[in-house]
Amino acid sequence: MGTGNSLDWPVGTGAKGNDGVAGVVKSTPGALGYVELVYAKQNKLPYGSVQNRAGTFILADNGPASKAAEGVVIPSDTRVSITNSPNADAYPIASFTYVIFYQDQKYGNRTEAQAMELKKMLSWMTTTGQQYNEPLDYAKLPSNAANKAKSIINSMTYGGKKL
Repeated sequence: MGTGNSLDWPVGTGAKGNDGVAGVVKSTPGALGYVELVYAKQNKLPYGSVQNRAGTFILADNGPASKAAEGVVIPSDTRVSITNSPNADAYPIASFTYVIFYQDQKYGNRTEAQAMELKKMLSWMTTTGQQYNEPLDYAKLPSNAANKAKSIINSMTYGGKKL
């Protein structure tokens, strides 16, 4: 079907967001839909296994979602798809969530102290903060992805000076 924010599916009914999709599925006998895992878990929606590229049926969960990114070579611009991973233990419908920030933090009225606080927060998110992902129904970053994120965060500057 391709990639993008909105795909042109050949059949079916579209709906906006997790709530919209869940509502259409509930009101349509025999319907299937796709919502974010955390939404399905928190709303106690039933969900089934999906066959991955290796032919294995995998139930959506945090571990199999992390497995989709294990060993993936992440390019310097970080644009990579982990959908349909070749990893036999991976859930096939997975993606990264991105945080976008300026490499050089000296812009507008931003102070160096604000830039340092952002760097500290992003560093925490990719290290110590990872312990909170699974209790909140999100997957942890595998080491290759966490290391790439740390490298990018460590490249932050303020007025050309490394933070």
